[in-house]
Amino acid sequence: MKIPPFGLQDHLLLADGSLQGSCFGRSVILITAHAPSQGARGLVLNRPSAGKQLGDLLSAPDFRALRAVPVYEGGPVSPEELILVALRWNAAAKRLERRSPLGIQAALDALAGGWDLRAFVGYTGWSAGQLEGELAQASWIVAPPQAAALEKGAAAGLWAQLLRTMPDPRLVLLAGLPEDPGLN
Repeated sequence: MKIPPFGLQDHLLLADGSLQGSCFGRSVILITAHAPSQGARGLVLNRPSAGKQLGDLLSAPDFRALRAVPVYEGGPVSPEELILVALRWNAAAKRLERRSPLGIQAALDALAGGWDLRAFVGYTGWSAGQLEGELAQASWIVAPPQAAALEKGAAAGLWAQLLRTMPDPRLVLLAGLPEDPGLN
């Protein structure tokens, strides 16, 4: 896969079937930063944290207005780190817009402005050249950002849903495979 000159920032990475059984199996990752010489960072969009909300993690009065913000497992790096992110789909430009990381006031402003606010515990990360190596091994499928990535309640089926939109018929077949093909 040829990486665009501007990098993969704000693109989606879909886990290839070879990552089954790993912590990234069937993951959909939003790349939030990417420079081949510096590495990459991202957030797993389809791993809600067992129905947890920000109020379950933070009880300080400053966070009271944000208590209903859903919490996601952003990735295995720095699981003690909490990242507030505002997302929205710009239909006219056909692109995903993102504000992150956010402080409390910026998060409140984003909520008031109609943004989808999410809290992520941890993130995904790659060192310089690591992601490019994994792409060369076909461990990840690069997809353009799509509105479906932000649909509420789509987390469980998001990986397969996005694969079905890809032009490669092999990816459509991959989307239909059971989670554990050995159980067939």
